Amino acid sequence: MKPARLPPSDSIGVRLAVIVFALLLGLLLLLLSLVGYYLPEAQGFALSGVVIAVAASLAGAGVFLLVLRSPLLELKRAASRLRQQDAEIAASQRFFAGMTDALGQGIIASDAEGRCSFINAEGERLLGWVRADLLGRNVHEAVHFRTASGLPLAQDECPLHAPVLARQPFRSDLDAFIRRDGSAFAVSLVSTPLFADGEYVGSVVVFQDISERRDEEERLLAMASRLSALLESMHAGVMLEDEAGRVVIANQSLCSLFAIDAAGGELCGVAAAAVLDEAARLLQRPAQLAELVARAAANAPAALMRGERVVPLGAACALAERELLLADGRVFEVDQAPVFLYPDLPRVEDYRGRLWVFRDISERKKVERQLQHAKELAESASHTKGVFLAAMSHELRTPLNGVVGMTELALETALDAQQRDYLEMVKASADALLSIIDDILDFSKIEAGRLEIERVSFSLRDWLAQTLRPLAVRAAQKGLRLDWHIDESLPDAVLGDPARLRQILINLVGNAIKFTATGSIRVEVAGLAAASDAPVAAATPVALEIAVTDTGMGIAPEKHAEVFAAFTQADSSITRRFGGSGLGLAITRKLVRMMDGEISLDSTPGLGSTFRVRLALARGDASALVAGIPGADSGSPPPESVGAMMAALTSGVRRLRVLVADDTPINQRLASALLEKHGHQVVVADDGEAALACIASEPFDVVLMDIQMPRLDGLDVTRALRREEASSRAQESPGQQEARRPSHLPVLALTASVTREMQDECRAAGMDGHLAKPLRAEALFAAIASVLPPLTAEELAALAPREAVSGKSGKVSAATNLAGEVVVGVSGELTGEAARYLASNAANDAANAPLGAAQVSGDGRASRRALALAQLGGDVALYAQVVEVFRSSLPAARASLDAALARGERGALAREAHSLKSVFGTFADTVGSQLAAGLEAMAERADDVSSPEALTAEVAKLHAALTRLAAELATENGPGSAGNCDAGASQPDGDHPAASAP
Repeated sequence: MKPARLPPSDSIGVRLAVIVFALLLGLLLLLLSLVGYYLPEAQGFALSGVVIAVAASLAGAGVFLLVLRSPLLELKRAASRLRQQDAEIAASQRFFAGMTDALGQGIIASDAEGRCSFINAEGERLLGWVRADLLGRNVHEAVHFRTASGLPLAQDECPLHAPVLARQPFRSDLDAFIRRDGSAFAVSLVSTPLFADGEYVGSVVVFQDISERRDEEERLLAMASRLSALLESMHAGVMLEDEAGRVVIANQSLCSLFAIDAAGGELCGVAAAAVLDEAARLLQRPAQLAELVARAAANAPAALMRGERVVPLGAACALAERELLLADGRVFEVDQAPVFLYPDLPRVEDYRGRLWVFRDISERKKVERQLQHAKELAESASHTKGVFLAAMSHELRTPLNGVVGMTELALETALDAQQRDYLEMVKASADALLSIIDDILDFSKIEAGRLEIERVSFSLRDWLAQTLRPLAVRAAQKGLRLDWHIDESLPDAVLGDPARLRQILINLVGNAIKFTATGSIRVEVAGLAAASDAPVAAATPVALEIAVTDTGMGIAPEKHAEVFAAFTQADSSITRRFGGSGLGLAITRKLVRMMDGEISLDSTPGLGSTFRVRLALARGDASALVAGIPGADSGSPPPESVGAMMAALTSGVRRLRVLVADDTPINQRLASALLEKHGHQVVVADDGEAALACIASEPFDVVLMDIQMPRLDGLDVTRALRREEASSRAQESPGQQEARRPSHLPVLALTASVTREMQDECRAAGMDGHLAKPLRAEALFAAIASVLPPLTAEELAALAPREAVSGKSGKVSAATNLAGEVVVGVSGELTGEAARYLASNAANDAANAPLGAAQVSGDGRASRRALALAQLGGDVALYAQVVEVFRSSLPAARASLDAALARGERGALAREAHSLKSVFGTFADTVGSQLAAGLEAMAERADDVSSPEALTAEVAKLHAALTRLAAELATENGPGSAGNCDAGASQPDGDHPAASAP
């Protein structure tokens, strides 16, 4: 067995006793040795004693070292451990202090007496205390001696002491601490009591400043209150559901709109689908709301997961789809939008529900219906006004056409000087009346808002030259000089309405010529100065000023405003001296304003006037310029003109090859006869396909193209022709293009409808001009002359001996084609329909309707025949040929009409009615033309629900009109009578199968 070891404390005691004993023994022996050394008698003994003492000391020291070695080592180790523990404690204290300082929350500790024993740096910052000053002070008296509202607070009532009794932490967001400067701030705190062996030893309070959070909460609470008040004040029903489909907000209007027996607040937490199902029971079609809900559910967030864009329901659905029709007749409008935390960047994880808004729009829909009804009434009134004006224009033009036509025929007979003077005054008066009618129609269209401004690319320089050439000759006839100049810095291609700009310039220059007795007139087109010298961008508008200056009578300053008023002139004596309606400048100002421009006047009585028009035109595309007159430039007016060209066409100087594409025999015969009479070659095509074949196989100078033809209409034929021409130009080299003849074949539309819409269609298809049916000789040649290349020098030389270009006796006219170009003309007398055609504006649609007799009853037959003869230039033989063609083609026309009706083919029926309309117009039969036009319109309307019986009745009326016209032609006597003309079906009026229909 091992010997039993003494406890550490006993072992150390024994060792200490041995050490003490050894030390004492050594000292005694040392003392004895010293005594023997100094006593002689004992020196021998002393030496021995010294040796013994030294030996004993050494022995004692050895015993001492042996005995104390182990305790000393342990003491050294213990001291080392104590120093290490002190270092660890110090490091822990530093870490704890750094950690508490970095928490971002204040920490304050107190002992059992409530004295501060610790505070971290954040606590110092929040409370404004220095740690050394607060340590040892009573925490309650220092930082918590009053409440958040400012009332004093005793320590025994302090809620921070409640945890001592409850032995639980205390939390509060309603307290406030007091800073050293006396200011209070709201805190969120946690107070934790500390216990040691069950005895309370102190507490630790962790706190943070929540002043900003409290302010934000109050702001949000105020905002929520205002939002709630806003929602409750809305007439619209509002419901907000969360991402789980539960109602978060619902206002009282929602419950009221859908008669939900609950307060809005009571719906919170209810499934939104249940609320919508409750609302759907009031709808005429309950499934409609369910469909909207399904569409909304598919919109978000599923759409985001599919990578699609999320849009509100109002943007995704048409208005009609968002309207809910209730069973009681009310109409609700619904909008829906998904709610995201970040609406600008919606993501699936940010989806927070959906907002629904329901509005009662019953009153709005009622007002809309009333407004729509009022609009329809206004449009009907405007349409009635337009129809009335067109009808009045037609009725006024019809007798005037007869007057002008018969006057022209009379002027071609042998007359004495007085008779010729009288007839020329009659014709001049009729022409003046027609001009006034045109002005009134233009003015009424502008007032009614029916006149539109176009935007096409055109050449500014060509436009100016082509507009002023006829006016220059007119000025020269009065002994005036007309000069013009255009700023070289202005671009040539601009975007605007050349026809209306021409009308403005003609009005201004025409007035200058009218009111200037001697001197000159100058037209200046200049660019307005730019704001800087910076380069001009391609999109920058062209600002220009058109100034018309004359040396005429001038206008007094107080009369400047009056000259622009409708039906007003500066002086009542002017009307007596110069005539006119007083509408020219009123129309001009309205046209300028429609183009967003302005017009001004500078004038001094006796010195002249200057009218300035300022406009901003967009820059045009030079490659898409409206076709101009070949060889036109801005120099002085050349001798070639429409009048000269007409003279060349009717005198044999220039002979043409003309293609007439028309499916109506009468129109074919009439056009052929008018052209062949003057030596022109005519080829006839019955339909569009035949016309294309003729154009491909042989050359022509011009094409007269009917718009409505079977198999392929005139518009499609022209489009095909222009495509072929463009393709040919693209394939040719520049040398070939220069060597060959011009590739653009002029095409003139033949149509009984001259509305603006029809003219736009013709222009878009590539046609160069249009002619209204029935054809009139002078209008026909004027139209052809306006689209032909200019006369050559040889042709002019051949024409000169005929005095066709005599400026002394000639009159000036301007032909307007579909491109809106004016072709200048100086000729001998341009009379009748030629002058009418050349002076007409392309926008006068209804005003240019086919002319004819207002009625053909009684002696109206003679008037109708006279008008028809006037249309043919008084050519009695040609009239007889046309009557014969009518007689021979009538059975086929009747059969085609009946066949189209029997098959129910509305397109064919409209086409047959259109052809008959021009036939009636050829014979100046207005009643028949109106019947054919009515049938054509009825058959063309896609939304027309006319019964077959109604169409049959209209066809019967048209058959009756054909029978009547055939009978009248059969009974005509006198020169040019067609003899006994058959009625076409050898049946009297009313015996035709269709004529007996109800």
